[in-house]
Amino acid sequence: MELCTYKRNTILFTQGEEHPYVYIVGTGVVRILTGDENGSEKHLMIAGPGSLLGNLSSLDGYPSLFTAATAEENCRLYRTTGPIFARMTAEIPGFKDFLIQDLCAKMRILAGNISSLSFQSADVRIVRAFLYLIRESGTPCRRGIKINIPFTHQEMADLVYSNRVTVSRFFSRLKKEGVIEKVNRYYYIRDVDYFYNYINELGV
Repeated sequence: MELCTYKRNTILFTQGEEHPYVYIVGTGVVRILTGDENGSEKHLMIAGPGSLLGNLSSLDGYPSLFTAATAEENCRLYRTTGPIFARMTAEIPGFKDFLIQDLCAKMRILAGNISSLSFQSADVRIVRAFLYLIRESGTPCRRGIKINIPFTHQEMADLVYSNRVTVSRFFSRLKKEGVIEKVNRYYYIRDVDYFYNYINELGV
């Protein structure tokens, strides 16, 4: 696979269009989005290092279900074409296992989104989103854990299918209690245990 560097906010492929490449994230993060005919977009997930992108279209031959775009920092991605990816899947020992694990991980994320929308409050969805961001893009630092993806209240609202007012209210509570801190567009998690305790106390 060819190692390529992409600048921030680069569109790798677009929903509804055919594209020739399959990617594996080396460094950085890629946003996975879905949209409608009016141009509105929703964030579905964040793809961190090791994530596979664009493989569905190479396997079934249909246009992409999602849009993929690099986040606010440059990314290094391993890239290959669909036919070569198919050969890799058939010929490289253990590659099928990697593909299956990646598909299972995406299925669990999407199933979790459906479940949370059906049964969980907006606050719980926000807490789960923070835990997901910590896992996918968090790095330890002197302030706690830095989320290496800058995002606005509206973007978080889109990610958890809520509204900006609800997100702003909960963020204010988290800041007041010293759980999160924002510095130069980036959020820092000062108390990770708060999120786990929040989930455990509610039994979700």
